[in-house]
Amino acid sequence: MDDVMAAYPDEVAGIRVHVWWPSSSDPFYQFNTADNRGRTQWYGVSGVPAGFVDGSSCSYSSFMSRVQSQLNDDSPLDINIYGDFNSNTRQVSLVINVVVTGTVDSDNLKLHIAVTEDGLSYGGHDENQILRDMVPDHQGQSIMLVDNSEGFYTRDFNLMSGINENNAYLNIIVQDADNKEILQANKVMVTDLTPYPGTLGEIYGNVHDSRTGAPLDAELFIVNRTPTIFAVTNGSGDYSMTVPDDAYWGIKCEVPNSNYLPDSALVYVPTGGSVELDFEMSLPPVMVGMIPYNPPVMVPPGGFFRFIGTLTNQTDENQVTDLWVMLQLPDQSYYGPITYFPNIPLAPNQQITQFSVRQDIPYFAPPGTYEYIALVGDYPYSFYHFTSFEFTVTSQLMGEADEWKLSNWIGAEGELPSEVSLFNNYPNPFNAQTTIKFDIPESGNVSLKVYNISGQEVETLVDGKMDAGQHSISWDASNYASGVYFYKLQTGDNVITKKMNLLK
Repeated sequence: MDDVMAAYPDEVAGIRVHVWWPSSSDPFYQFNTADNRGRTQWYGVSGVPAGFVDGSSCSYSSFMSRVQSQLNDDSPLDINIYGDFNSNTRQVSLVINVVVTGTVDSDNLKLHIAVTEDGLSYGGHDENQILRDMVPDHQGQSIMLVDNSEGFYTRDFNLMSGINENNAYLNIIVQDADNKEILQANKVMVTDLTPYPGTLGEIYGNVHDSRTGAPLDAELFIVNRTPTIFAVTNGSGDYSMTVPDDAYWGIKCEVPNSNYLPDSALVYVPTGGSVELDFEMSLPPVMVGMIPYNPPVMVPPGGFFRFIGTLTNQTDENQVTDLWVMLQLPDQSYYGPITYFPNIPLAPNQQITQFSVRQDIPYFAPPGTYEYIALVGDYPYSFYHFTSFEFTVTSQLMGEADEWKLSNWIGAEGELPSEVSLFNNYPNPFNAQTTIKFDIPESGNVSLKVYNISGQEVETLVDGKMDAGQHSISWDASNYASGVYFYKLQTGDNVITKKMNLLK
């Protein structure tokens, strides 16, 4: 190892861990028994001397060739070390910047801070790269990195008594905790620390279900920065991210592998400040479901398949939604909608279930694998939930169907509403367009107006006679400031008002 460090003093971070055998009185082991023992046991060392390069066992005779081989490999990470050392208090204030420059496949990464010291002696030998301390401990700090992202990690600690700061190095290591591979390492002498060229703040908070308050496993990232800054919640739904301060940051929050709608917010982080930002995640107001019979679905041209179709109002309020069906063709292009059901009314918590929905396949459909996709939302502008399954059109002509016909799912299409209803606008909050849907059971004069928080009318969306039925009106608020607005529907003796939030 001495030869390696002499040949590559700046490129290689070396750490020597001392064990408790054959003598537990080894002064380097005794200086910090917890970290020396912890790293020894984690690597599974049972005999010494033992060596590891890039987390893998290596004989001392092979050290040089293994190191040279690893130096030729590109790392997916860059590590930048900033900070300050106070010689009076012996406090080390670190800012570690990890930048992802390639592809990171691991989701179990550890950030290690290892303090080593040179210029020691034991048994008449000069000793360098001796492990003296690990911060916060030998287990390290769990971090999550994704492609095109970076992380800022701050840590304040005191240099242990007995360590000569003039001979001490800070070794920063990002390591895969599953296979022990070291993705990147960097080091700096304690007395050579330079401050981070700027100041940092923190965004922290909690992510939970808007109805139950249950914590959620969420991912958060900054959308107006490249590379982005990424964070995940812990088991309690809490998260934190260190960010450059005195800036506005757009944060997007998602719950992977779930039906929760993404949410986003714009937050200002003052100089050196911390900002709390919680996310209340909601399920789509309406969800669509399809369960095919006898999968995998194989159907000849001109034939048909059947499935169970559901449409569910997830809320305690009336909802109106559009439902449409698209196809992804065997050549990966999209076709449709092949079916469209507009303005489907759903009572609070209502579910429409049909157990034998039939989809005809026209005789001219080319053979191959298709994706059958059902969406709900405001066609054609936006959707808030979809589901899909695959079906395969065989090459043998068996039926006579001549169109993509869907039957026996939405039987209420075209029915008139029984009462005046005003529904929640969607999306909400919005930037800068939203859709307002309402029902009127009979023809008559209708007024739909928008007011600001002071009660001043800002726009008239509808003012005149309308036919009975379900209606959808879009409001373009591009010329209005962010804030709370109200929309009021008036027809006959009915007056209904609801609130919406414009967020730019």
